[in-house]
Amino acid sequence: MAENTSPSKDNQSQQTPPPPNQGQKKTLKIILIVLAVLVVLGVLGTMLLGFIGAKVGKEIFEQSTNTQIETDGDNVSIESDDGSLQVGGAELADDFPSEVPLYDPATVTSSSSYSAGENKVWSVRLTSDDEVDDIYAFYDDEFSDGWEVQSTSSRNDTRTISALRQDEITRVNVVIEAGDQSELTLSVTRLENNE
Repeated sequence: MAENTSPSKDNQSQQTPPPPNQGQKKTLKIILIVLAVLVVLGVLGTMLLGFIGAKVGKEIFEQSTNTQIETDGDNVSIESDDGSLQVGGAELADDFPSEVPLYDPATVTSSSSYSAGENKVWSVRLTSDDEVDDIYAFYDDEFSDGWEVQSTSSRNDTRTISALRQDEITRVNVVIEAGDQSELTLSVTRLENNE
């Protein structure tokens, strides 16, 4: 009986296919590059559409409400016929009342202001390494001349003092809280003088 020297079907199915030739490798690289470019273009297009959509939305809002919105880093400014609002940043507003005492040494961490007609409100947050009682004593002393202290309170690690400056119709509320650093919040209101 003659032996069958041809490979069996089992042996044929176990044979590995021949490696791709250079032309196939080049085609695969081109396809992968084209796909990568399409993905990058899709991401950039999505970002561009988001940016344009935000700009268009802002324009529509500003025109329909007669409001102007400006951004500059951490600062946002909104102006309308009814008033203005400035929020953000670690600097005092340019028009912060000079008669309001600011504790030193302290660092401004945030500031905002709001105006409606002649009425204006400022809010400032500061931090200091000094103790709450030392900061409170500073404000108690500062408000003893030209100011009328209207209220004081002390609860746990928080002290408050509120004062009114009669000649400017300016009211200041100071909240001092203990923490890793003492935190101060000054709320200043200047009301229109109706005299």
